Amino acid sequence: MDERRRNDERLTQFLADLGTAAAPTDLAAGVRRRVDERQVRVWPGRQTSVALVAAGAVLIWVLGVAVLPGVTPQPTGLASSVAEEPSESAAPSVAQSPEPSASEPSATDRAIPMRAFEIRAPIPSRLGASGVWTGTEAIIWGGWEWDEEGFGISGETADGAAYDTSTDSWRTIGPAPLEPRARHLAVWTGREMVVWGGEGPRGPPDGAAYNPATDRWRTIAEGPLPWTTAPTSVWADDEWIIAVTRRDSIDLAAYDPARDAWRVIPSLPGSFTRDNWVAWTGSELLLVNASDGTFRLPTGSTEWLASEGPAVLGPIVSASDRLFGMAPDDLQLNLVEWVSGTGWQGLSPAPGLVGAPISTGERILFAASGLAYDPASAQWIALIPPPSFDRQDHVAVWSGDRLIIWGGWVGGPSVPFDFGLVFLPEW
Repeated sequence: MDERRRNDERLTQFLADLGTAAAPTDLAAGVRRRVDERQVRVWPGRQTSVALVAAGAVLIWVLGVAVLPGVTPQPTGLASSVAEEPSESAAPSVAQSPEPSASEPSATDRAIPMRAFEIRAPIPSRLGASGVWTGTEAIIWGGWEWDEEGFGISGETADGAAYDTSTDSWRTIGPAPLEPRARHLAVWTGREMVVWGGEGPRGPPDGAAYNPATDRWRTIAEGPLPWTTAPTSVWADDEWIIAVTRRDSIDLAAYDPARDAWRVIPSLPGSFTRDNWVAWTGSELLLVNASDGTFRLPTGSTEWLASEGPAVLGPIVSASDRLFGMAPDDLQLNLVEWVSGTGWQGLSPAPGLVGAPISTGERILFAASGLAYDPASAQWIALIPPPSFDRQDHVAVWSGDRLIIWGGWVGGPSVPFDFGLVFLPEW
């Protein structure tokens, strides 16, 4: 208890040095409370790490409330941490945001709250799982499971569950004809969830397709690609395009689920890092490498073309029928847009961009930064996300009007998340 008291004093002093108000102190206390409530085992001497995690959450909150170009600072109130888990007989309980007074600015002039409530799946928590949105359900499958002591991972899994947002209910899905695996690729085709590759299985990479309407799987044809770490993929009209990095090339292939057949796409020769992302513009395939730039393969062409422009990081996301990535510049990330015939073009910068961007269809959400970008108005939107969203190796799925995250960890494998969260931005 003395050690915990000293850590709390350090955290309090950290907040005082930042000059923050009482709300972030409540946030830090909330992070500490969530760790205590989950009764997570912490290795001896790791209490300080928990305090630093809480301090990090506060720092992210502070970055999120920084004054942005074109964004009015948020009110001093903070959305409450996380509501109690919703019961089956009642509508989900939601963390409420402060009600604005008559003198406060309108929602368009202030930061937008993100309400949240907890969800708990019928499968154990894990990391490195896949997640897709079907239009009615978020399907989670595979990944590494935590060991019973909570000190690390015990092995790969081959089971999954589906979450229905309209009923706030879960169901387990049928058994897959695949070996257990993690960090595999998955995509929603409009009818099936297709899974391919992954870490864990031995032998050539394989895959299978799951139909939620029948709760059944089918194996898919063997593809022409080997399994390598950090593959990337994109759904392009009616094909699933996958790219893998090899010693002297990046090899690509496309899977057609309607014909259960693969076709080879011309390789991009050269020695590249594994930091690659692929994107589809509607008329050409883009391959973005963090070190060597962007390459284009127009439809019907067999030759990749280099595109001039800044180094870009992914994932590449689509919003309002436009493609966006992130370009590093002086130790910060700036949002950039792909312009056909021109290349990557910079947009108005926003300080403190961290985490992977998530497309909502109309906007780009940076949940870990407390920011969203609206391409239609070319404006940044400040958000007030509740705590407990900042995690790693988790599933993140946008369901049309809310963000679903599940699993993952924070502060090292000793602090897993045994619950998921549903965030509802009040656009």
